[in-house]
Amino acid sequence: MIYRAKMQFSHSLLSLPESGMGYQIISANRSGSYTTTEEDYLLCKNNDDDPIDRYALPNNESIKWVFYIRPDSNDQYRPGIVQPANNHSGGGEEALFDQGTSNETYIERKSY
Repeated sequence: MIYRAKMQFSHSLLSLPESGMGYQIISANRSGSYTTTEEDYLLCKNNDDDPIDRYALPNNESIKWVFYIRPDSNDQYRPGIVQPANNHSGGGEEALFDQGTSNETYIERKSY
């Protein structure tokens, strides 16, 4: 099922910039961008959960950055739960923006 984003949804994106793999994003409007909800990100961070395992990232490099995006109300996404992959458990919330997000949805980058 495809949903339209609502302005109150704020999404965060985890990055592995040294490897060039994983959830690295330059602009939030790339087709095929995955993200997680702010709520799930905070749950992971506040409970000292391992984000590499929770989001089944493709390598074990440390998370360095968090990218915040706020999709436009017309941006479509598919919500889901991260499936086990890459020898990681998964289980985190995810959203796939098949067509990316609208321009100017990137808000900021912070250290993890």
